[in-house]
This record gives sequence, C-alpha cells and structure tokens, in this order.
Amino acid sequence: MANLFVIHTPLQMLVSQQIIRQEKLSDNILIESCWEGHEHFLKIYDVCCIDNLWNKKYTLKDFACWDNQGIGLIKNYNRTRRYYNIIKKILYENNITSIYLADYQNQTMRFTTVLFSKQGYKIIFFEEGYSQYVKRPGVVSTSILAKVKENIIDYFYFLPIWKIKFARWRNNPNMPYNGLPIYKRYSIVPGILQEKYDERLFCEKMTSEKLYNIIKSEINQNRLHNSILLLTDPMTEVLNKRYQSLYFDVIEESLSEFNKDSIVYIKYHPREDDYSKKKTIDIVKSLNMEYIIIGNRINIPVEYYLQEYEFKEILFFNTSTFFYNGYIYPQRHFRMLLPTLYNKCINEDIKQEELKYMKELITKMENL
Repeated sequence: MANLFVIHTPLQMLVSQQIIRQEKLSDNILIESCWEGHEHFLKIYDVCCIDNLWNKKYTLKDFACWDNQGIGLIKNYNRTRRYYNIIKKILYENNITSIYLADYQNQTMRFTTVLFSKQGYKIIFFEEGYSQYVKRPGVVSTSILAKVKENIIDYFYFLPIWKIKFARWRNNPNMPYNGLPIYKRYSIVPGILQEKYDERLFCEKMTSEKLYNIIKSEINQNRLHNSILLLTDPMTEVLNKRYQSLYFDVIEESLSEFNKDSIVYIKYHPREDDYSKKKTIDIVKSLNMEYIIIGNRINIPVEYYLQEYEFKEILFFNTSTFFYNGYIYPQRHFRMLLPTLYNKCINEDIKQEELKYMKELITKMENL
C-alpha cells in the first residue's frame, strides 16, 4: 500500500517531505513535474530531496498539465490518453492506494482528482501557498445553454471514454473546489480553512546535506545582526508597463530608511525577469549598500534559509513565505511593502482589476 506524491513546485517538495515525516509514511513514490519554462525546478528538487524518504522517483515534466484542457477535445484526448497510460502504469507497478496532489485550483489536478477517485484511490491535497488561502471568485454558468453543453460533452466524451462526469469543471474553470472528492487536505496555517477534511501540518527543520551546504555558503553569519532580506515579486506581471516604475520606487524608498552599512540579501522570485533583477541591483548600488544575492545558483525556497538564519528585517510585497511565519520556521520580523505600492497605484488613478486582487491580498495578510 504505497503513496504517490506529485509535485510541480519546490515548495511542494518541502511540504511533501514534511507530511511523510509527520505521518510516518513508508513506501513513498514521487513524480517530479514542472510548468513549461520552469525546467530548472528539477535541479532544485534534486538539491532539496531527502533520498531516504523516497522509494522511487519519476520525472514526468508535463504532469502539471497532462490533461491540457485549453485545447480541443479530440487533440486533448490524444495527449491525455498517452499520459494516462503512463500514470496508470506507475500506480499499478507501485501498488499505490493514495495520491497526494497540490493546487486544487489547477484544472488538471481537478481532473486527476475526479478521475482517480472514481477508480478507488484516496485523493489527498496539501499546502500550495497563499493561493490555498486567497480563493479566486467561484463562477458557475447556470444558463440552459450551458447545461445542454455540459450534458453533450459528458455523454459523448467524458462518460464513454473516462467513465466520469467532468464537463461542469471544464466549462467553469473558477468553479469552487468544494465539490471535489477530496479525502483529506493538509494545511500549514491554522484557522483559515474550515472544511471537514482539513488537517494541520506541523513543520520541522528538514534539510538535505546538499541543501544545507548551499545555504551555509551564501550567508555571512557575522553580519546577520545588520541584515535586510528583500524578497522580490514579479509585480511587473500585474502592473501596466507605464506604472511598473512604482514597484521599484517602493524598493528604493524602503531600503533608503536603513543604515548604509546594512547588508542587503536579495532573494529573487522564481519568475523574476532579467530587467527587474538588474533594476533591483542598480537601486541597491545607488544607495551605496552592500548586497548578496541568495539562491542565485539554485533558486531554492526561502523558507529553508529562514529555518537556519534570522535576518534583522524581511521586506516583501506578496509572498506565501509570510503566511508561514512561525509555522515552517521560527517567528521572523516582516515588513509588507504591498500597501505602499497599492497607495501609489491609487494616487496614480490606476483602474485595473489587478488592484482589487492586490487589496484582497493585503487584507488577508494583515489579518493573519
């Protein structure tokens, strides 16, 4: 009776290993996956992996989108059937009974849940990041035309081929997840999720030797008493190009408040583009402050650094790391820069839907 864990981000590797430790699970199988353009995650998995926790590992890069519902049904079928056969072989050969997944807002994970729960597998979800706590608005089409379309797709595609009804999920990508056949869900932050299947995950320091050596080599332990950790965020993805400079203005203004002899540790977001990286460094240089980029060789989750070291101050805009303060690592001192950026956007009279999402994040984080 083995367990299959599927990951497609480095944080999910961290959480998977915490679950194995807490629940004392044996016979654990791992599928390593990643989004297109994030193949470097595979190197991060290798560094973070504690080998004795895993019986076997598979690399199936496309698992995170193995059922590519963004394309037509016929083309989708060919792709999905190919990967389905691979996954079924893994399940059969390893005598899997429980499948551990993350990111239940991902349509492919929803399809995986409905399909394999119907075949008798227990579907267990686990911590994904702040998206697990900041829910997208659920939208369900209730028109007669939508219902007719769902019935046609179910009775001529999903039921005859996959033996499940799934058209309502395909037609409503933002449909609330509550209807999914979830057996259990692990959450690190207490008190936010209230579903009957929720279970608390208590984290401890778990670091592979390879990972610890990398972290230790990047930190000047003698300067931590005067250190600033800057967690960047790809806000340039959110803001209109005309207003992206506001993000960098906030960084400059915030860093200028510190003594010039402070050392700035910069941890880039995994999606940070080269322009933003260079711009951030230029700002620090202009302030005549010393800086060190951590995670530059391998962009491992910052939570691992915070388990080992304490920075004097942590500056951030929007990061799931803040949600885990005191849960994955000991309590640290954070300063959220998102409200400052939000106010600058308001003053510039930016009218974008993204600002509504930004405000929701601020409210959620302030209430933690």
